[in-house]
Amino acid sequence: MHHKSYFLNTEKKEKLDLTWEGSFKNYTVKLDNKELGVFKNKNELKKGGSFNIGYNKKLEIRLLMQLGFVPCIEILFNDKPVPGTATDPKKQLAGIFYFIIYIAVLFILAGLTGFIFDIKAFDDHGIGLNSIIYGTLFIMMALILKKRESMFALLAVISLLALDIVFILVHIAEYGIQLSNPWPTIIIRLLFILYLCKGFTVITKIKQQDLIEMEQARIEREKKQKIPLSEQRTDDHTSFMPKDNSKYLPDN
Repeated sequence: MHHKSYFLNTEKKEKLDLTWEGSFKNYTVKLDNKELGVFKNKNELKKGGSFNIGYNKKLEIRLLMQLGFVPCIEILFNDKPVPGTATDPKKQLAGIFYFIIYIAVLFILAGLTGFIFDIKAFDDHGIGLNSIIYGTLFIMMALILKKRESMFALLAVISLLALDIVFILVHIAEYGIQLSNPWPTIIIRLLFILYLCKGFTVITKIKQQDLIEMEQARIEREKKQKIPLSEQRTDDHTSFMPKDNSKYLPDN
């Protein structure tokens, strides 16, 4: 039995529990321990389902296939991805961050190995001192990407990978293939670039969502300013009750 839990909001007041067996069989959806529905198999889950969970609250769940073969569950709350789920842009950006760190570690370890032990076969793959430099730059760009959600940092990583491919091709043109075939290495770098390119869409979604939230917060503030204090309501739907504060006024 597989199990995952999420919260529908940052206050962590509404807990969503998902359980299933094997290949998405009997996929059960519960909110605050109350069962909302069950998808019997993968086909039903691909079609998806929608649940009304309160006034102006809608939960949608369906199975998607990323890259045509990688399954992931899309969970939307009022048309926005639930935080922490597979289609949540911030979670996707975190995945790209760790992927860049993984690439950086590979480059640094391979570069150190080739540089220290002077492995000539690594030259055909563009592995050496330059790999250590690239790996260090990857880590720096990954940290900037995580902190600032920077398009520039992502573009820098992709550009460095592309530049590395160019250097390998130049090496092949000048010296030919000497000890080992470099084409698998080139293809792997190209796959890295293709995966990282989706980061531009992810960052765009995050920035758009931030703008929407800022605008919604501004509209909410303006509404509250126009409503008398006695008629305003707090987040828990209690009202501000005016009190007799005459005792605090100075005596005449």
